[in-house]
Amino acid sequence: MLLFTGGLAAFPLASGHTPHLLIANDIVGSNEQVNLNRWVAQSFVAGSSFFITRVAMWVADTGTSDSLNVSIRPDAGGSPGSTNLTWGLADGPGGPGWVDFDLSPYVGLVAGTSYWIVAQSDRPGSGGYDWWNSNDDLAYCPGTAAISSDGIAWSAAGKDYSFRVYGLVQPSFSFSVGVSDPVLRSGRNDVFAVNFTNSGSGSSAELWVNVSLPASLSYVSDDAAAIGGTRNGTSFRFTDIAPGVYTFNVTITPTGGTPDGTVAVTTFTFDAKDHIGGPLPTSSFSVPVTIWNALLVVSVQPAPTIADPGDVVNVVKLKYRRSDCRAP
Repeated sequence: MLLFTGGLAAFPLASGHTPHLLIANDIVGSNEQVNLNRWVAQSFVAGSSFFITRVAMWVADTGTSDSLNVSIRPDAGGSPGSTNLTWGLADGPGGPGWVDFDLSPYVGLVAGTSYWIVAQSDRPGSGGYDWWNSNDDLAYCPGTAAISSDGIAWSAAGKDYSFRVYGLVQPSFSFSVGVSDPVLRSGRNDVFAVNFTNSGSGSSAELWVNVSLPASLSYVSDDAAAIGGTRNGTSFRFTDIAPGVYTFNVTITPTGGTPDGTVAVTTFTFDAKDHIGGPLPTSSFSVPVTIWNALLVVSVQPAPTIADPGDVVNVVKLKYRRSDCRAP
């Protein structure tokens, strides 16, 4: 079998899946104020690339019921940057506990990169929130905390704060196409083996495999339904692609009247969508197949000039051979 392979690409996964708890510091120590003039931030490092969807913090509403504002910012030289990548808010309870802050929009975080959870309340003084720290800077070793009066100028806090980070883990796709025989003989079929592998830990919303056959090849059958595919012509759609290896076959045959020696090129295009419905980079493969046809070779032999009644006269002698000169 001739195999055509594509490179590995990391993609986010399909919408509707449950976010995973990816990073956490569950050590709860002492409470500290978060209010109009005291912004508190905690940094964390993305261990893998993922879409962040939610953070949770051990907090309590200490004043009149109101919401705590939480954003995710990039790192700027060891302090929170000035840009909010995403944000959310929640009205926490009067007693301490884990409060979820759902973020919008979902943004992709890059593996090995530092980011900041920034908390701010619009209430002055004790009318804001308490966020519990972890007593020292060793609770979450990859990160640290910072304090600001305005969300712009920051100073080191010398400790960590309790937090949890949730996200959607990306899938990781690779593709390949194989052909059972690169030489297709007249009257026979050939089979393309179409392969895609999700080696990541998350699912993908949707994947299309579009097969563009040249005029010299005709579709015969496929078994994409066995792995959940639906066909429209020679386009195949798959949904909710969980981690794993997937293979289906497309059977083709030469179209009548194709000249001997024709190199028929079939194009396979893989298109997928990410977790939030965005298109992912396209991968394409061109797979050549050479068509060998049987030929009729005709030779003419001269007839005798004189024949008696009852004689057999050979006027034309036909010879038949295969164009590949291997089989009669």
